[in-house]
Amino acid sequence: MNSKNNKFLILIIAGTCTVSACNSSGTVNTGLGSITAEGSIKILKFKGDFTPIVEPTPTPAPTTSPPPGPTPMPTATPTPVPPSNATGNVNVEIKENITNINNNTTIFNINVQNISSEITQTTVEAEDGSSPTVIVLPNGTINNHTVNLNKEQVNLIKSEKAIIKVKTKNHPNGEIKCKLNKQ
Repeated sequence: MNSKNNKFLILIIAGTCTVSACNSSGTVNTGLGSITAEGSIKILKFKGDFTPIVEPTPTPAPTTSPPPGPTPMPTATPTPVPPSNATGNVNVEIKENITNINNNTTIFNINVQNISSEITQTTVEAEDGSSPTVIVLPNGTINNHTVNLNKEQVNLIKSEKAIIKVKTKNHPNGEIKCKLNKQ
């Protein structure tokens, strides 16, 4: 076996050392997704499709008899916002620096269609809401937007517990969301 023509990726996860042979392009499929060895960098890929966020239906206020006296002015009933027909997809590539875990480059590609109103914010957040917004991204469709992430941000995406949420004027809490899954 000629070692000059073989590529190996050594993964150390929780104290376990695993040596895996890479294919001809330097890629190994692991439980962490597809990883490509580039020196001290490993490349992790994630993707997802956007789905509309279903907003809870407001509970009507209980009706009561009006107090005696002049008839009160009627109050305006808020117009319900129709559900979203928006769609889209996301591809994320993390270039994780193995030698400096707090210096990681992540490339986001986001494509959205049929948004109901102006986008006000695009964020990456913990799916269960347990942590504040991790990353604020540019609004709308973005191509090859590069962000440097710290260890906690990378770990959230790697855990597959991160969502990307697109917020709009009509849907300030989020119109569509996308769960990131490893490729």
